[in-house]
Amino acid sequence: MARYAQNGTARDGMGVVISGATVIVYEADTTTPATIYAAKSGGSAVSGASLTTGTDGTFLFYVDDGDYPSGAQFDITATKGILSNSLYDVMVF
Repeated sequence: MARYAQNGTARDGMGVVISGATVIVYEADTTTPATIYAAKSGGSAVSGASLTTGTDGTFLFYVDDGDYPSGAQFDITATKGILSNSLYDVMVF
């Protein structure tokens, strides 16, 4: 089994970085939290598929090919207060 990285930067609609935003990864077109990991190997899945962006708005997570087939897609939502932005149908593999 292998894990594949997905990283990005959370930004609002004007392109301004959102630091400290909550990022949740869902299985595409659902409200089901995806099984993601914080490390390239080892460790448990991230609870609720939720992580927090750094001060520079960046985030990083891993998807294991033992959990999802090649070509699986995900929706990624970053939220902080009234700010929210989403990416849809992101393919990690």
